Amino acid sequence: MFVEKIAPKERGGPNWAVKGVRYGSADRERSQAALSTVVVARQQEVDLGDET
Repeated sequence: MFVEKIAPKERGGPNWAVKGVRYGSADRERSQAALSTVVVARQQEVDLGDET
């Protein structure tokens, strides 16, 4: 999974989004369903911080 830094749409909102996914031989539909749940939860927990 590749992520990219974005500007939050609201104060305290996530500052990253999924840019792309390499599924390999995995079932894309099942993988996408699992990833969407995980990404929403992790966006609330993880902040990429400022680049310095």
